[in-house]
Amino acid sequence: MIHIIDDYFLLAGAAVAVIWGIVAVYLTRSMVRRAAESGNSGLITSLWLARNLLVVFAGLLVFGIITTLGTENSVAQPFAMLAGMTIIVLVLLTAPRAYTIMPVAGKIGVLLELLAAILILVGSVI
Repeated sequence: MIHIIDDYFLLAGAAVAVIWGIVAVYLTRSMVRRAAESGNSGLITSLWLARNLLVVFAGLLVFGIITTLGTENSVAQPFAMLAGMTIIVLVLLTAPRAYTIMPVAGKIGVLLELLAAILILVGSVI
C-alpha cells in the first residue's frame, strides 16, 4: 500500500539531520571552546566533527535512497531504518558526555538529532 506520509517523515528527518549536521560542523570552533579550557580540546573537537559528519551522512543516505529508489522499494526501508537507528545510537552513546561541556546550541542539537532519527524511523516503519 502506498503511503505518502512516510515520504514526508523520511524527507523531513533527513533534512533535519543534514541541516543540523552541517550547522554543527560549521560551529565546531565555538562549540569546543569550553572544552579547550578543560584541556580536552583535541578529543572533543574530533568527537564533535565525527559525530556530526555521521549525522550528515545518515541524512544524505536517506535522501539518496528515497529519491532514487522511492519509499515503497524493499531495499529502501532497511537502509532508512539503519540510518535512523545509527543516529539514535550515536546520540545515546555520545550525548551524555559530549554535551555536558557544550553550550546551549549543542544541547539543542541533541533534540534535533533525536527528532531527525524519530522522523526517519517512523517514516521507514509506516
